[in-house]
Amino acid sequence: MSQGLRPSLTAETQQEVLKHLYRLIEDTGSKSYEEVIRSVRVAMRNRVFAGVVRNLAGMTMPGAEQPEKFDEYLSRIETEEKFKSLLRGLDEPKPVERRLIMVALKRGIPLLRAFLIRTGKKLPPARGGPREKLSDPVKVSAIVDEIWDSLKEGETLRSVQERIGRRERVSLKTVQRRYREEMKRRTANRDHP
Repeated sequence: MSQGLRPSLTAETQQEVLKHLYRLIEDTGSKSYEEVIRSVRVAMRNRVFAGVVRNLAGMTMPGAEQPEKFDEYLSRIETEEKFKSLLRGLDEPKPVERRLIMVALKRGIPLLRAFLIRTGKKLPPARGGPREKLSDPVKVSAIVDEIWDSLKEGETLRSVQERIGRRERVSLKTVQRRYREEMKRRTANRDHP
């Protein structure tokens, strides 16, 4: 028996927890358990990330949502041997608790990934903005020539621009903007020999 009234963690439960742990190491591209712990410590400096990780940890470790308690847990499992030793000293959870723990271990990385994607989408692009689409002047000039040829054949300006937008995988607004810029450039070149 361990510290509680329930029997110690069964070998089967320990193996299942370790299986999920090794999968987590593999899924994160880490080389070792200790590398994962070091990465967690570095990542915990980010307030938002730290909150998410503590909430995920709270699903399996009571009170881990609190920073002090989380740090205490992390110190108790900072090496793989310490983690295995901790497992041997735990009580076997009730079947419902065991299921919840295993679900949290299985879904931890996908949940973290989903959170990071949502958060990442809220972040601004790199300074200077995202890479401009249709930025090659030679290609833009060829597109404007194509537009003029299509206009001579009776197509409307908007329908030609929409078709080019679909082909180039850019928005109608981008095609219209590049068209205006190229026409302005051509007009300026014509006015200044």
